[in-house]
Amino acid sequence: MSPRRLYLDNAATSFPKPRSVLDAMNRYAMELGASAGRGAYLEAIESGKLIETCRRRLNQLFNGGGHNQFVFTLNCTEALNLAIKGLVDPRETCHAICTAIDHNSILRPLTAMAERGWVEVTRIPVDAKTGLVDPDDIRRNLRSDTKLIAMTHASNVTGSVQPI
Repeated sequence: MSPRRLYLDNAATSFPKPRSVLDAMNRYAMELGASAGRGAYLEAIESGKLIETCRRRLNQLFNGGGHNQFVFTLNCTEALNLAIKGLVDPRETCHAICTAIDHNSILRPLTAMAERGWVEVTRIPVDAKTGLVDPDDIRRNLRSDTKLIAMTHASNVTGSVQPI
């Protein structure tokens, strides 16, 4: 008998997929296959309705300000890059806060923008034993021009869960 496999990188790839996800993906691929908003034919309209339903459910789940405030992206890296780059105006230097152990999807765009002089970045240290950030360190580094605080809430590398 082979040893049981323990898969610990679920956040990155969502494996194994729940049956309901596979069923929904299969239904789309086999029955719809149309891009939402790309036509007035039945499948495109149905795809649009599915996205609208998803946005409404997410808005309810997160107690959002409106279902049209939810944006779907390819992955979390793309979403973070979109959010970070969307907050920084290269014509006006601002301030951002992150942690020393954040994911590259946070560190790389902030570093690139800092190198261009668009943003000044403060990297908050973490406790070497726990991997945790002291929230007071973040409070102490807040400035009037701070536009962004970006940090990994639960690390898939260290397992630490930040007290945000």
